[in-house]
Amino acid sequence: MENFYYKAVEYGKQKNSRLVLALDLYCETSANCRKVSEEILQILNSVREYVAGVKFGLPAILTLQKDKLGGIIRKFREEYFFIADMKIADIGYVSKALVKIAGTIGFDAVIAHAIVGYDVLE
Repeated sequence: MENFYYKAVEYGKQKNSRLVLALDLYCETSANCRKVSEEILQILNSVREYVAGVKFGLPAILTLQKDKLGGIIRKFREEYFFIADMKIADIGYVSKALVKIAGTIGFDAVIAHAIVGYDVLE
């Protein structure tokens, strides 16, 4: 996640875009979860020339889970930068764990509440 700023600027320049797509899709039943994944793939394929980055909200993160979300990010790694909107605001140990998990999934950055302080997320 160290190179997020540079990656975001570079992708923005390449596409002449500052757009970040917010994906907060979710499912309530297992049958619908497959549809959410398919819909996200379709969306990401259709906006690739206009959008520089993608923000996955907590509903999408929980719906897709680690493996499926990681697969989507790997598939589009060269086209978008990815932000995990986890709204991190916990004790240091938990905040650091969430950042590490987001990194292993493939996210380039996380969204956290400022109250936790930068040193917790460093």
